[in-house]
Amino acid sequence: MVPSWAEMVEAKFIISSISSLLTSLYHSFSFSLAFAAALLGGFSHSRLFRTVREEKSLAYSVGCFTDRATGWVFGDAGVEPANVRQALEVILNQIREVRLGRFTADEFAKTRAGLHQGLRRLADLRAAQIDGHYEEGLLGRTFTRRAAL
Repeated sequence: MVPSWAEMVEAKFIISSISSLLTSLYHSFSFSLAFAAALLGGFSHSRLFRTVREEKSLAYSVGCFTDRATGWVFGDAGVEPANVRQALEVILNQIREVRLGRFTADEFAKTRAGLHQGLRRLADLRAAQIDGHYEEGLLGRTFTRRAAL
């Protein structure tokens, strides 16, 4: 039995084609794509968090992440069923804005600082180092902290 909208407490949807909406380079991982994804939905200062959650109050959670193995960017949001269409409209608008380069120097700087901090933190975690070596072997390419920074 499929629940009706009225029975649902929260709708969770995933956008799996953000990569192609942000750039035509979705066939392979790139640091610029990862940066765009972080700017869009990787931090509390990101576009999706600020607009969808804070300004419009359309979602309990919203964000996006990059899968290095596929080069895809995935977005997700937890919203009330009545707000799904409006939330999706705002999310797609923010994707277009980022794709067109319409973001501030402050957003850029905060995203860059957040990514740097995350990379430094990962360098201290043994499990992350092992995971990185595993991915390098599996994918046949090397991801270095220096290249990312």
